[in-house]
Amino acid sequence: MLFRSRARDHRLRAHFPLPAPVTGSAAECAFTVVERGLTAEGGLHEYPLPTFPSRRFVDASDGAVGLALLHDGLLEYEVTDEGHELALTLLRATGYLSRSEPHLRPNPAGPLDPLEGPQLAGRRRADYAVMPHRGDWRAADCYGAADAFTVPLARTRTVPKGGATRPAAGHALRVEGAEVSAVHRVPGGLVVRAFRTDPAPGTVTVEYEGAPGRGHVIDLRGRPVARFEGSVAARPWEIVTVQLAV
Repeated sequence: MLFRSRARDHRLRAHFPLPAPVTGSAAECAFTVVERGLTAEGGLHEYPLPTFPSRRFVDASDGAVGLALLHDGLLEYEVTDEGHELALTLLRATGYLSRSEPHLRPNPAGPLDPLEGPQLAGRRRADYAVMPHRGDWRAADCYGAADAFTVPLARTRTVPKGGATRPAAGHALRVEGAEVSAVHRVPGGLVVRAFRTDPAPGTVTVEYEGAPGRGHVIDLRGRPVARFEGSVAARPWEIVTVQLAV
């Protein structure tokens, strides 16, 4: 979506009617999905605002039907109209880093510096997709949909000697039982980091070139902690990192 912002000190949002009233939302955050009700969060020194953050998707469902918003960099949302509508913030324009007498907190949040850049004037672009679906965010595979929407398709052209040797379709890497967070090459291997998004323990399996992956389970500093032979048991919400020998 392309648009031109000419107003100052304002917030621009896109509103989407929901297929059924909801009592909360489910939003992707770091290594998990956070489920929230309609009640606003707050604290001793801050007014409880009903807006919340999401990383790449937010879903509002009654369990039977729902609507997910997939986005790239549009981090603020709100379930409005008593659970009948989902609002996505496209732009927030402001002219100060903080104010001396804010309405929603008893003290300033930072220096009282006037700023022009955060007014976000001029041509702007917002990337998002609307996905009606059945079931909840798991049934809709919101993680897979967010990957398909936000991860660019990498292409390369090669001319192998002796003709093509790889199949026309398929994957070299397959991960089941967890969502993939990162994949990168290291000397002599491939590091795959995945995380459980389920409140129950389960098994994470990794295949490479159609065969069970082999190597080591490693910690976040890259140190081996156990042998890996195609699968590993994972606790609820656990982050699992394996280094495959390829």
